[in-house]
Amino acid sequence: MNKTFTLLLVVILTVYAANLYAQASKETPEPKQIENKISAVKNANPGDYILLPSGKKYTLTKEEIAIAKGEFNYENLSDVETTVESDGTEIKTISQGHIAYIYPDGQSTHILKTNISFTAYMRYVKDAYYLAQYI
Repeated sequence: MNKTFTLLLVVILTVYAANLYAQASKETPEPKQIENKISAVKNANPGDYILLPSGKKYTLTKEEIAIAKGEFNYENLSDVETTVESDGTEIKTISQGHIAYIYPDGQSTHILKTNISFTAYMRYVKDAYYLAQYI
């Protein structure tokens, strides 16, 4: 009786573990190559990549997909990768195409390497600030 119970318990746990593994596999799809188009980026998953003419893979992050969809929150950069230099300058890597340098005096510089990063950030600036005050 004890051997039968142990065998039954092992079978049940094995089936349960296989089911959990199958669910985890469904939730994280395999990275796939997508076209170098905004519409493709909007429908991509983190980890999908664009094959560049140089042969390099440009792997998309959740931030880049949110930027393409117009859903990225520039007001809250606490979740992005941040490096602090010895002089107190924070380097925030918003995406591969957008890096922000936040200086200790409160000023900042944004390096925008891609068209979508530039367009999305300019939309944010236009909506967040009354530009006539600054021109």
